[in-house]
Amino acid sequence: MTQYTHIRNATGKLTIKNTTFLIDPFLAPKDTYPGFEGTFNYQQRMPIIDLPVSMDELLNDVTAVVVTHTHLDHWDDTAIKSIPKSLPIFVQNTASYSNTQRNSTRFAPWSQS
Repeated sequence: MTQYTHIRNATGKLTIKNTTFLIDPFLAPKDTYPGFEGTFNYQQRMPIIDLPVSMDELLNDVTAVVVTHTHLDHWDDTAIKSIPKSLPIFVQNTASYSNTQRNSTRFAPWSQS
C-alpha cells in the first residue's frame, strides 16, 4: 500500500508498505515565525494554520524523516526538539546534514553532492 497525507505547508507523510516517512517537518505552532520577506504575503505569520493532529499522533507511526532542504518551513526548531532522536533522518547532501543541528549519528545524506 502507498499513501500520501498532506499535513500543511511542505510537510507530509508518505507510507510505502510498512514504512512511513515524515517529509519536511515544519511543526511549530501557528503564527510562531514572521512571514518571509520578499514574498507576496510577507506580513502573514508562519505557519498559517495549526497542525491538524497532535504531535503524538503525527509522529506515532513515523519510521524515518526526510528533509529535502533546511529552509525554516521544511525543518524548524519544533521539529528538532520533537522528533525522537532514534529516528533516522535522510537529508539531501552534506551541507543539509550540517544545518540540521541535531546531535545524532542517524543522519544519512542521500547524495554526496
